[in-house]
Amino acid sequence: MTVGTALTMRVDGVLGCLILLTAAASCTGGSGRQGPAAASPHRISVCGVDRSGSYDFVKIGIELCARVVAQANAGDEIVVRWISDASYGNEDFVERIKLPNGWPPCTNPFDARCRRERAAFDARLVQIKRATVERLVKLQPARSRRTDILGFLQAAADELSTAPAGVERWIYVATDLEENVHHPVSPDLKDVRVVVFALKTGRDPVRAVRLRNDWQERLRSWGVVEVAFHAAEVLQ
Repeated sequence: MTVGTALTMRVDGVLGCLILLTAAASCTGGSGRQGPAAASPHRISVCGVDRSGSYDFVKIGIELCARVVAQANAGDEIVVRWISDASYGNEDFVERIKLPNGWPPCTNPFDARCRRERAAFDARLVQIKRATVERLVKLQPARSRRTDILGFLQAAADELSTAPAGVERWIYVATDLEENVHHPVSPDLKDVRVVVFALKTGRDPVRAVRLRNDWQERLRSWGVVEVAFHAAEVLQ
């Protein structure tokens, strides 16, 4: 299998739920939200990929962010960042994706013009998502020697603090949860929802559970309303 073929398969796999949306069929995201017909309030998400581990783990993290893009709705915004030894810095910003809004409100199912406009909007949305996913899965960042999760969370909090009232705020993070920089920050994550994909659990289940519980308690103390942990295998 050539590198190009493998990359195409990865892109197609990530985009498996991308279809031309209609009023009756839509791509469902991880939260159970449906497509643009139910896209209000819009969502702003910050997705962080830990680049302190092996390339295989980084690849899985990148594909997580690509899926966040693939499952987003019209009007949503996604910010992608690295988790490195200094995650708060501007150099760890990867990309900001703003999906277009303005789905034509076809109240009359017999309005052919409106259906055409809606189909054209759907096609444009899918095209933007595909191009973004293709850019993301090609990324090959340099490996970081340390893991500054707290710096990433502060950067994410800064980003989400500008969200208008009524907008859903989410943080997706792919990491082994092994923070070893320890900046003394207390990010304001009130009403934010967090999804953690743990890239490595190790052989000690007691330590793994303790680490997860410690992070959950810390996130809750900063105002997070919902925390979900998933194994990296969910993405494979």
